[in-house]
Amino acid sequence: MNETPSTSPGLLDRPWLEWISRLLLGGVLLTAGSLKAFDMPAMADSLMNYDLFPLAVVNLIAIVLPLLEILLGVGLIAGLFYRGSRLLASVVFAMFLFSIAYAVARGLDIDCGCFGTAKAMHVGALAILRNTFFLVCLLPLWFNRRPAWRLDRLLFKA
Repeated sequence: MNETPSTSPGLLDRPWLEWISRLLLGGVLLTAGSLKAFDMPAMADSLMNYDLFPLAVVNLIAIVLPLLEILLGVGLIAGLFYRGSRLLASVVFAMFLFSIAYAVARGLDIDCGCFGTAKAMHVGALAILRNTFFLVCLLPLWFNRRPAWRLDRLLFKA
C-alpha cells in the first residue's frame, strides 16, 4: 500500500500560533527592556549579583541589553528583520535560562533582574520554568512554514 505523506500542517506549522508566540515574546521583551532601561544602575547591580562578568562588561551589558530587548520585541511583533530578531531572541532567552540555572546551581540567593527591580523574581525553579516556557514559545517561530503577517515581506519582498 502506497502512503503519501500527510499534507496537513503540524501543530507548530500554524500561522496563528506563530502570531500568538510573536506577540507574547515580543511583549515580554518590550516590557523587560523598558523596565530595565529606566533603571540601568539597578540593572548593573542585578548583573553583578550573578558574578559572571567583570565590572566593565557588566556596565556595557546593563546599557546594551535593555535596548536590545526593546528592539527584539519590536522586531518580533512587527516581523521586522524577522530572521535576525528570531535568532537573537532565541540566544537572549537561552542566555537568560543559562544564567538563572547557573545561579541556582551555585546556590546564589539573588533576584533574577529579569524585569528590572519593579518585578523582582527570585532565581529558582519558577524562574527556570518561566524561561523554559519562553524558549518553547520560540518553536513556532522556527518551524512554521506558512508565516503569519510580517513587515519584512511588505518592505523587502522576502
